[in-house]
Amino acid sequence: MPYKPHMPDARYLDARSHRRGQAVIMVSVGVTFLMGILGLVVDVGWGYYRKQVAQAAADSAVMAAMAATGTGTIACGVGGVVCRPDGISCSSASGGTNLKTGCQ
Repeated sequence: MPYKPHMPDARYLDARSHRRGQAVIMVSVGVTFLMGILGLVVDVGWGYYRKQVAQAAADSAVMAAMAATGTGTIACGVGGVVCRPDGISCSSASGGTNLKTGCQ
């Protein structure tokens, strides 16, 4: 019997030709979506970092200004430091915090 190369059914070729570029489109949409999410994560992270840096700079500036206006220490009524009249309960302060150190 002579050799006949395998020829797929014409219906199979017709149905397959309509789906040929579908994977490329799906991969493109997926990569675009992932890049968008990555950009959002980077933007939010950078904003959080800048907020932390700005807060640290503001805290340092306040501490330096308060120390420079008085005797080098920060205490209520000394060097123009004004404390809240209602105060903060020392019983709610946890160990190792600045509030706990100030209560002792």
